Amino acid sequence: MKKYARTIFLIALLIIPGIIFFATTSPEKLPVGLYIIPFVYLFIVSYLATRFLLNRIGGRRENTSAIRLVPYLVAVLVTLVLLLGSLQQLAGRDIILIVVIGSTLIWYLRRISQ
Repeated sequence: MKKYARTIFLIALLIIPGIIFFATTSPEKLPVGLYIIPFVYLFIVSYLATRFLLNRIGGRRENTSAIRLVPYLVAVLVTLVLLLGSLQQLAGRDIILIVVIGSTLIWYLRRISQ
């Protein structure tokens, strides 16, 4: 039970600064150098969430180097989708292409780790 309470506390500790940042900043008034902060934050959150889910679902038995790359891959793909969406360059075919490439890479990483 302590482990779950600790996990919930860490998730809240990670999400609360993002909520505060997104709620208190205006994109029009944000300096250009700080435009990257939301994408870095979302990369970190998606990486940690994917890693947490893989550890909960798969247990600790899959600890090869290829499987450890899966959270990075998912975080990069999520960040890519959000970045393309923010640039108004995201279309349905782009999402399909990103999902197909990501699924293929994850399948390949899982296959070579066996």
